[in-house]
Amino acid sequence: MPRPANKFDLKDIANGEDYLWRCPDIPLKIYFQAVEQEGVVYEDFRFEQLFADALQARLPGADPQEFMPYRLRDNTAEEGEALQKIRLQIRGGGCKLGGYPNYLQDDPRSYEDDEGWADCDTLLLQLYDDTYDYPQDSIDAAAFSLNGGPLNFVIRAEDLKGRDFSRVLAQWACT
Repeated sequence: MPRPANKFDLKDIANGEDYLWRCPDIPLKIYFQAVEQEGVVYEDFRFEQLFADALQARLPGADPQEFMPYRLRDNTAEEGEALQKIRLQIRGGGCKLGGYPNYLQDDPRSYEDDEGWADCDTLLLQLYDDTYDYPQDSIDAAAFSLNGGPLNFVIRAEDLKGRDFSRVLAQWACT
């Protein structure tokens, strides 16, 4: 992974700005942990519909807007504990392959545009800023910094099966 410094890097280093975006000079490792099941995260543009469908299956006739997790309040200790459990179940984050992408801002697949990205339903890769989620010392002080946010790459399931990477949506958002 190490690469020689280019002319922009050398200029930054000369100006004392050696912390700017560059590949680390040591290889980084990826550790995978098996996940049995991941629920859809509330930042996903499909969350509201999936939540409403699941609620209707359990409580026919219930108004989904009354039960949306981001609208619930924790006025008592019991409500706070229950709401904390719900928030832990629907949170995203972390570096991962597959699953549901975490977006700190709007999910770009929800935009009505000429490209029609809503069909990009499969997360290829999510890189998440480890300076917020993990101790920097956990990877020998070679912290991976995205300025507080995730970098997501999503693709259509059919394109992934066909190994066609010509149409991948990449989105980075920071806090």
